[in-house]
Amino acid sequence: MPTMQELRERLTAEQRQQIEDAHAEYLASLPENVRNYLEERRREALRIDPGTAQTTWWYVGISDPYGVDPLKDDSVGRGYFARNPGSDIWVCFDDLPEKVRDRLWKLHRHTLAFPVGLGLSHKGTEST
Repeated sequence: MPTMQELRERLTAEQRQQIEDAHAEYLASLPENVRNYLEERRREALRIDPGTAQTTWWYVGISDPYGVDPLKDDSVGRGYFARNPGSDIWVCFDDLPEKVRDRLWKLHRHTLAFPVGLGLSHKGTEST
């Protein structure tokens, strides 16, 4: 099965632009407080240091890991999150720069990978 990076590399420039345009249109349709919430996470994602970040997982709606879009009726799966020590802003791995995400997986796979924490609790394991 191809990785997300491999799938992204297969897209043409036109396809990438269509995806970006659709995403921008979707964001514009959201209430301002939700856009601000997502923008705060986008900014925080750029500040996360994989060497010191804390990681965890919990069950989320796959296409709405922050649970901010009440119209999304989604499949549930594990959402993986990271934050800087002392911060209360958890950032979904999908929103992290690829190099940061890859490094976090390498460092924290032992606490994030299935079947660790197999219960149905809201919060999974937290790793520092």
